[in-house]
Amino acid sequence: MVRPRVLLPGLLVGEACVIAGRLWWVLGHGASQAVVMATVTRMDGLLLGAVCAIVIRRYRLPQRFIRLMPVTAGMGISSYILAAMQAKNQDRLMETLGFPLLAVCFSLVVLYAVLNEGGTGPTQFLLTRRTLTNVGKYAYGLYVYHVPLFYFGDRLIARFAPASVISAGWFGYVSSAVLISLSYQTAKLSYNGFERHFLKLKDRFEPSYETRAAAAQFANP
Repeated sequence: MVRPRVLLPGLLVGEACVIAGRLWWVLGHGASQAVVMATVTRMDGLLLGAVCAIVIRRYRLPQRFIRLMPVTAGMGISSYILAAMQAKNQDRLMETLGFPLLAVCFSLVVLYAVLNEGGTGPTQFLLTRRTLTNVGKYAYGLYVYHVPLFYFGDRLIARFAPASVISAGWFGYVSSAVLISLSYQTAKLSYNGFERHFLKLKDRFEPSYETRAAAAQFANP
């Protein structure tokens, strides 16, 4: 409904508004679970993912810039981890700096993977592992289903497991692993039984404007 030359700056303005609004919320009222859970304050990944889609379809990126993407992303993620290890208030750090920084870094990883599809190298080798790509395939289901599964799982554990077992250090890791595995299997079942049938309909909503098909051709030699 909106042409890329209008949509791209609109998405960037939207991301700036999200960052500004979240900063106002956290700096004015403190870090909170509401900031973490509210979709309006967690739009970074969605907005930047849409930016990636437009860039891949419409723009040519210099090869030297593409080569820097995984390095830049790695430095950004590493810097955030180091900062979080030293931070007195990790929630505040995540809700002010972490969300946009990590979204940008992982967007660069996604762009690099798509623009180098079929290529070689350690980064591409890692990103094309079947285990990782399956997690990406079922990611939306994981996002949706893990909340109720963890909610009810924690309450069942609190009701039926002995207090001595719950307090044991190993039990937290085991219960988390079980709930994560259950979330993954639920997301996989949802994808194969429900989501993929709707994805077959996406060709009916192709954009009317011209697009460039091969992402790998966007890089200048």
